[in-house]
Amino acid sequence: MSRSAPSSVSADSLALDPSRHRSPRRRSRKAARGGWIRGIVIVAVIAAVVIGVLATSGYFRGPAAETGLSTAVRTAVRGDLLVTVMEDGNLESASNVDVKCQVAGGTSILWIVEDGAVVEKGQKIIELDASALEEQINQQRNTFEKARAAKIQAEQDFRVAEISVQEYLDGTFKKELQDAEKEITIALENLRSAQSALAHAQMMFRKGYVSKNQLEAEEFAVQRAQLEVDSANTAKDVLENFTKVKTVEDLRSKVDIAQAKKNSEQAAFDLEQQRLERLEAQLENCVINAPESGMIVYANERANMFGGGQGVVIEEGAAVRERQTIVRIPDLRQMQVRTNVHESKVDLLDLELAAEIKILDQTYQGRVASIANQPEPPNFRSGNIKEYATLVRVEGSTEGIKPGMTAEVEILVANLRNVVLLPLSCVVEHQGRFYVWKPNGGSPERVEVQVGLSNDSVVEIRSGVNDGEDVFENPTPYEKRYLATTVAEEQVDPASRF
Repeated sequence: MSRSAPSSVSADSLALDPSRHRSPRRRSRKAARGGWIRGIVIVAVIAAVVIGVLATSGYFRGPAAETGLSTAVRTAVRGDLLVTVMEDGNLESASNVDVKCQVAGGTSILWIVEDGAVVEKGQKIIELDASALEEQINQQRNTFEKARAAKIQAEQDFRVAEISVQEYLDGTFKKELQDAEKEITIALENLRSAQSALAHAQMMFRKGYVSKNQLEAEEFAVQRAQLEVDSANTAKDVLENFTKVKTVEDLRSKVDIAQAKKNSEQAAFDLEQQRLERLEAQLENCVINAPESGMIVYANERANMFGGGQGVVIEEGAAVRERQTIVRIPDLRQMQVRTNVHESKVDLLDLELAAEIKILDQTYQGRVASIANQPEPPNFRSGNIKEYATLVRVEGSTEGIKPGMTAEVEILVANLRNVVLLPLSCVVEHQGRFYVWKPNGGSPERVEVQVGLSNDSVVEIRSGVNDGEDVFENPTPYEKRYLATTVAEEQVDPASRF
């Protein structure tokens, strides 16, 4: 209650007002009575405020209100449920021609065409540093020439070894055989002469014309001639049966050795020639021409800040590894959106699901082309959140869109018709089961429900609640009070948990 400020009182008014001349005792009684009345009024006002607060809080609305819990209810209704997965992503070509570094050991970029430039097939797009290759080629040419000289010498040695075998069989051996036969013939002739001389000496010895010593000398000459014949025959046998075999075997082993060396030098020559040709081919690969007509896209890779990985930046002077992709030439007729889907939603997706793709102010239709079965590596922004790479193919005309553009993808999971729906805030979950709380005439009742698909606001109720039934919204306090009073009574067998 508001009280007015006291006004000034004049002397005349005091004189005319009888109450002003009452005794002090009467005035004190009236003042006491006025204070008591004001006290009653203040108590009444406080009581009215408390009653209003309790009424507002639902204190006088049955058992639910007596607990101080919310009594807001929502009604289950039948309707259509559109379930979609919406994510952001980046455009890329579904078919790229990768241009890679073919230089062994890697090199660096001397010159490269601008990113995004449109080139024609056969046009020069990259020039790599060839200084190290040129030095290697000069050294390899020297090595190659040495290998070629060694190969020629080995081939010559092999031919000489083959000729030596033929030379011995058709030349040297025949000559030695003829010499042996000549020696035999001479020895036989000497033997016959000695025998004739001995016969003549014996006849003369019997007649007394030759002494005993002369006869013995002629006999010794015959014996010596016979030994020479035997020696010549033995020499011929050794030549035919041993010397020839040994010499032929030795010469043929030299042929085999020469052939092995020739093969070795040939292999070494081929190896050095291949190395030289490979280096020369790599030198040609230092100038890269466009394999197809199209737009150049640098193969840059962002660093994985969370995992400590290093990014790749394509620019003049940058080092490139062997087989590393330097640029890509995308096929702009086949475009797709690469997006990452949260692990809680990826199970909803399937191949060939329809999708709506928004790029700038244009809308395109698409289909899910692939879903990764392993999560993407974590990065600084995602932390420990698991996301799965999903590719959505753009269908129809792709005119006006380019790789790298940002796209918003909405994938249609399901479009349910005439199903029972409740707000998500009406359903609570406990140990993998779902419940709602019904008012039940002022006595809240916990009812298990079977849920289906859901979107960001409503969920499909397959059983437990019919359309037209009321349930409490935000029933978490009911659930907590229920669990607080029942969990202690439930004895959970540890064997059932593990």
